Amino acid sequence: LDFLHLEPAAQLQHLVRICYGRCATACLQALFRPKATSVQTLLRTVTLITPFYMWFAIFIAQPHKEERFMFPAYPFLALNASIAFHMVLSFVGSSNPKVPAGSMLPKIKLAVIMSIILVALNAGLLRIVGMISAYNAPLKIFEPLEQPGVAQPGDTVCF
Repeated sequence: LDFLHLEPAAQLQHLVRICYGRCATACLQALFRPKATSVQTLLRTVTLITPFYMWFAIFIAQPHKEERFMFPAYPFLALNASIAFHMVLSFVGSSNPKVPAGSMLPKIKLAVIMSIILVALNAGLLRIVGMISAYNAPLKIFEPLEQPGVAQPGDTVCF
C-alpha cells in the first residue's frame, strides 16, 4: 500500500482503520484487565488515544521530519504514556491469585515498576542532553559577542 499516493479520503479511511482497528493501548487494556471491559470504557479509551495514533501514522509517512512538527503531539504522547503506565500499574498491583502478577512477590513488583520508571527517566534525560548538544548553534554564534571589544555598533552576526 503506497500511502502517499492515495487520495485524501482514502488516506483518512486507511488511518481510521489503523487507529480504530489496531489500537495498541486498547488491546493492552483488553489483555491486562482481569475483569471484562465495558464498551463505554473501551470507546472512551480509544477516543482519548486515537488523535496521537492518527498523527503518528501521518508523521511516519512523511519523508522529512522536523522537531517543530512534533510539538502538537506531545500532550497526546503524555496521555498515552500515562494510560499505558496506569494499565501496567493496575496489572502489576493486582492481588488476584488467578492473574500471574497477583502471585508475584511485592519486591519483584516494585522492581518491575521501578525499571519502567528508570527507563522512561533515562530516555527523557538523554533527549534533553541530545537537544542541548545538537541544537546549540544559535548560542554558539552569540558567544563571541559577549567578549568586550568584539561587537561594534552596527555589527551583525551574518558572516
